Amino acid sequence: MTGGATTETDGLLRAVAAKGLQGSSVDLPTRPLERSEWSKLRTSAWFQRIDGLLAAAVNDGDLPTTSDQRDESLTSHADAMEVCLALEADLLDIAAILDEYGIGFRVLKGPAFAHLDYPDPALRVFGDIDLLVRPEEFDTAIAALTAAGFERKFTEVRAGFDRRFGKGASLKGPNGRELDLHRTFVMGPYGLTLDLDEVWATVDRFQIAGRSFDTLDPDLRFLHACYHAALGNTRPRLTPLRDLAGMLQRPVNTVDVARALALSRRWQSSAVVARAVTLAWETFALPEESLAQWARNFSPSGRDRRALRTYLDPELGYAARSVAALRAVPGLREKAAFAWALAIPDQTYGAGRHRSRWRRWRDATRQIVALRRTDSDR
Repeated sequence: MTGGATTETDGLLRAVAAKGLQGSSVDLPTRPLERSEWSKLRTSAWFQRIDGLLAAAVNDGDLPTTSDQRDESLTSHADAMEVCLALEADLLDIAAILDEYGIGFRVLKGPAFAHLDYPDPALRVFGDIDLLVRPEEFDTAIAALTAAGFERKFTEVRAGFDRRFGKGASLKGPNGRELDLHRTFVMGPYGLTLDLDEVWATVDRFQIAGRSFDTLDPDLRFLHACYHAALGNTRPRLTPLRDLAGMLQRPVNTVDVARALALSRRWQSSAVVARAVTLAWETFALPEESLAQWARNFSPSGRDRRALRTYLDPELGYAARSVAALRAVPGLREKAAFAWALAIPDQTYGAGRHRSRWRRWRDATRQIVALRRTDSDR
């Protein structure tokens, strides 16, 4: 789960992340860990952003610790909360900027999950701010934030590409902290088949410092967690898996699973939800139920297998995902614009990503060949 963690540490992490999940059979140890094991667990918990769940497991006695280990877990959690509070202060400032320009937005991921989907917001640690804006307001939002001192980490392929086809843009604020501005949930084919009108049609809300923030409704937050868990990393992170599993067990404002699955069918992303749910049930050893059975028995189409491979195969990346995305772009004119922008990008595109245009073309060709090879092998 962490790249450098041992199998034993992975098991401990899964047990910590399962804190509060009903029916999980992932067990925590019954005695304090040795110093080296504790050090690995604490470092890996920080990487996975489950410091809050680790501190809760220690505080509630679920994970026995020495007095030093207890103090260290509380210190790590306090440090994580300091970052979260700073980010929530950033969110208030960013909201004021966007409000000034009349730009609506939805808060995604960290703060929304923390305040709505966990019994205590301190259990859900996050490391940046993610906002969703409407495609037609995306460029205006970028301009407003840039005027306020934010800097894009990477330039877009061509002017207008992000609001038409992209996932969004990452920006660094004047204080050095990160803001991810989204047009859709993910880049690539699954971001283009998502119906943004349906995403914006409903709303849920939470408050920070007396300010009300709009976010996705529970069903859409569940689906977004599925996208994040299934497509975010080759090795899935624990936090989005914990988000979606916990949402399904909430005592109030629970997920309407039937509606969520209907939306995923319309958005051609049932394979994404099935993969995410299966990963969550396997990771946290949750008791069998109807959604888990559906996910386990789901058979992805050939299109889904190809699309998923562009997110999960380490040999593939942006270029292969773009080839898969081309099939999801509606209309010949839009397909032509999409392909032209990627084939002949602006001169500034690639700065910080590729050492040269030749290397960009070489890497893209390698990925496309790898994608075609894996397709022909099936």
